[in-house]
Amino acid sequence: MATIVKITESRRMRLSRAFSSRTAAALIAVFCLPAVGLAQQDSETAIIVKSPLPASAVGYVVFDLAAGRIVAAKDAKTLFIPASVAKVPTTVAALEMLGPDYRFETKLYVKAEPRARNGTVADLYLVGGGDPVLDGNHMLEMIKALGAKGVSRVAGRFIYDETLLPVTTQISALKPDHAPHNTGVGALSVNFNRFRVNWVRAGKQAALQTTAVSLTAHLKVAIGTIGFALGQRGARPEGPFVYAELGGRDHWIVSPYLRPKGHAWLPVRKAGLTAAAVFRRLGRDHGIAMPQPRPGRAPADARFVHSYKSQPLTGIVRRVLYFSNNLAAELTGAVATRAVGGKPLTLSQSGGAMAAWLKARMPKADWTGFVLDNHSGLTLRSRMSPHQVLAMLRYAREKRYGPFRYADLLKPYYLPRKMIAQRGYRVRAKSGTMNYIRGRAGYIETLGGRALAFVLFIGQPHARKDFAGPRNDAGQARVRSGPRRWRHQARQLEQALIARWVKVY
Repeated sequence: MATIVKITESRRMRLSRAFSSRTAAALIAVFCLPAVGLAQQDSETAIIVKSPLPASAVGYVVFDLAAGRIVAAKDAKTLFIPASVAKVPTTVAALEMLGPDYRFETKLYVKAEPRARNGTVADLYLVGGGDPVLDGNHMLEMIKALGAKGVSRVAGRFIYDETLLPVTTQISALKPDHAPHNTGVGALSVNFNRFRVNWVRAGKQAALQTTAVSLTAHLKVAIGTIGFALGQRGARPEGPFVYAELGGRDHWIVSPYLRPKGHAWLPVRKAGLTAAAVFRRLGRDHGIAMPQPRPGRAPADARFVHSYKSQPLTGIVRRVLYFSNNLAAELTGAVATRAVGGKPLTLSQSGGAMAAWLKARMPKADWTGFVLDNHSGLTLRSRMSPHQVLAMLRYAREKRYGPFRYADLLKPYYLPRKMIAQRGYRVRAKSGTMNYIRGRAGYIETLGGRALAFVLFIGQPHARKDFAGPRNDAGQARVRSGPRRWRHQARQLEQALIARWVKVY
């Protein structure tokens, strides 16, 4: 049996003066154990001291939901960059602002009677409703409905209307051009605004052959509005694919040093144009001829033909929280603030409007320094503390969203078996990860049967300046290895802390 040594406050001070703050914290963690059993030896302080990451990078709060009190906390009012944990305020607010049964609606209008002579209509309007999960199969359903109305040809114009929301060509300037999760955002999107490019070259001097396709389950649609050109040899490329808009369309410069054959996923920047191009191609394949799409607005006298309504918002929120899709989060948040405020807002403006809404709904929380710069977390400007995210988790836990509680919408989190072999615990949480930034927030059902809410942030954003610095052939591996090593260390620290909360409380 180990001996429990009590240390007075004066002895704590002497230890702190005699050793460095890190060493003193380790000694205090070892000797200042409450006499409740050996499990307390791995205290939060001791776990953090064992980690190679500095204690100043860590902030957390653990709240006993039944008792209504905090059971563990460190720097819980310190502001951190949340990364994708920002999807917690986005989804909590959107569920309240729009309602759990809200359905995004994509509409079709025509100019002229739908059952016109010979199946011809003058104009066709495809109107986006901000649906974050609209895919090719849903568009095919709309095409078939249009055919069922007797339409086989659009003689005049094919207009895509994305005026419900402001249009942007990327969520954030943080990421390289070719990052597939950093897409354009607009009221009309398809297949999460990603596409796959297939390329082949017969030799170094041969022409580049490319095919851009939009993929849905069981459906592949060629996109004719995205162009490619081969970069010049000798000049150092900025990446495998570099974006260069040309003639109002997406255009990509392809590195000449890519392997002769392959494929890659790329982001769609011109969201409305690409969605309309997919719709047009599906129409052509199913007997409806349309001209090239143009941007515009459906006139007030256009005749409604059909609309596709998405699944209820709860199902979409669950996908956002499970898969952390940035486009889906941005569109969900943007449509929510437009519905409440009555006007379209940029991503940053929409984040600010949602932050104001959250503050009004939870006035007792300390919102000092809280910034929601967008809805996905793909930004370095958002700031929130563990206490602020905890306020949202406590607020959402008391609500029902259709048949679900908020915890049911979060993704399950499992600890390594070597760390905790017991069954009977349950963790559901939203994660957030960027280079030198990590977070997780959600709910725990402990082995002892207690219900907890927790928020954990780990961040050293100042270290990003080294990662983003100049690169050379010899230094690229070193630059990339820094974030990888940091992520591994942060993940280990996160697991150790959550394992303690699962086992001890």
